[in-house]
Amino acid sequence: MSQGYLDLNNDRRWSENEFLSAAMEWHFSPETGSPFWVSRACSLSFDPRRDVRTHADLRLFPNMVNELRDAPVEDLVPRGYGGRPDVVGSYDSGGTTGRPKRVLLLSDWLSRSLAWKSARMDELGFPRDVNWLTLAPSGPHIFGRLMAELPRMRGGIGFTVDLDPRWVRRSLGEGRANEAKRYAEHIVDQAESILRHQRVGVLVATPPLLELIAERDELVSAINEKVAVIMWGGEPIWMSIPDMCYSMRSSRTCGCVVSTAAR
Repeated sequence: MSQGYLDLNNDRRWSENEFLSAAMEWHFSPETGSPFWVSRACSLSFDPRRDVRTHADLRLFPNMVNELRDAPVEDLVPRGYGGRPDVVGSYDSGGTTGRPKRVLLLSDWLSRSLAWKSARMDELGFPRDVNWLTLAPSGPHIFGRLMAELPRMRGGIGFTVDLDPRWVRRSLGEGRANEAKRYAEHIVDQAESILRHQRVGVLVATPPLLELIAERDELVSAINEKVAVIMWGGEPIWMSIPDMCYSMRSSRTCGCVVSTAAR
């Protein structure tokens, strides 16, 4: 990997100007930038390496979202990583605005992201050395990969129940609300088996699933007995937060913690 512009393996505190200048240099330099961004620099009405210095300057870019739906993922790898970049995988956006966009997850970015998230969890009171249960999208969704790695690095074992949000959205969009509800109940059924028979200290779920969980007294009891932290995100939560926290009033370190993904 090329050293220099975006080598963040240090404790340097970057100013806005320094960081954005470095990012533009990295992504748009023919030596370090990806084929996708370098090729598009010629079509822009400005020079990103010269003209982008603040967050406000980012508005100079046109909306290029649709191009990411079809771009070959190899074209998204910065040349600065050399001939054999350590790519963890390709991951999709949620697909709520149409066909998914794809991004590559590189190992150094994953390591830094996990370290930051774990440190933030320590600040919020997440326990270490406990098992996690995650009811969330996996497969092509990067969130699932992050939730698989965090329990391991924090000393626990990760349990998962896969969730396909695209099928839920399709069912609702086609007027099949009952099918979507049955699918959600199916997810909660699987979660109940794990929560009743395994030791789980952290529960990660979407708000609609938490609301269904709160309707099952035995499941709420299991959570109150075992779970120290509940983390949710991805959608607004319609149930009153105090009501939900009271229903799932964990006797351990934290009751309910709102993840940054929900903000």
